[in-house]
Amino acid sequence: MSDHDNIPPYTHKLYMYLYWQWKEDDNLDAFVKVHNETTDKYLDEIRKLNIPNYKTKNGKFLDYVAKNLYGISRKPLLNAQTIVEMGINIDDPNTISPNDAKILSNSFRHEITDIEFRKIIEWNVYREDGFHFTIPWLKRRLSRFLSYSSGDMDMNSISIVAENRKITIRLLNDLQKSPYRELLKGVLLNKTINLPFMFEFELEDIDNA
Repeated sequence: MSDHDNIPPYTHKLYMYLYWQWKEDDNLDAFVKVHNETTDKYLDEIRKLNIPNYKTKNGKFLDYVAKNLYGISRKPLLNAQTIVEMGINIDDPNTISPNDAKILSNSFRHEITDIEFRKIIEWNVYREDGFHFTIPWLKRRLSRFLSYSSGDMDMNSISIVAENRKITIRLLNDLQKSPYRELLKGVLLNKTINLPFMFEFELEDIDNA
């Protein structure tokens, strides 16, 4: 079923009309009628697109809707790490001279798919959870993000540990196997999803023994 099957027909009232002195002109009257019928058809076609519903959009159309309606751009997830290995008591003997150091860089770039982008949009525009940041609010957001369906909520499999200004997220049970777990790591690192800026968020997976 398409996203516009249940949309009722809409007839606007702002039709083009003839001034009184021209109402007897059959040609002009026919022109006005055709014009109004055509504008109704255009309006119905636009409404069938159901542009605000990002969940049914793909590719460039999804990018257009996200950018122009919700102000969200599809950006790749980036991560870069730099490790410095020193020459004494750190590495195996004879690999690095005592007064030298070796810099190792590790980076990756992940292009966001349509499904992942819809997850990000949903996090940023969903309103039913309210606007106040709380632990239950965060758990609902995380459960919805990690689940296959927005209706599947498993908040008991999410542990939140807050210490100072750092919030650690631990996934338990089946949520550890969520296909969106790595995506969650990436969006937390890149600050792609809306969260309070004064906190640092980190995803930590633990084994469920």
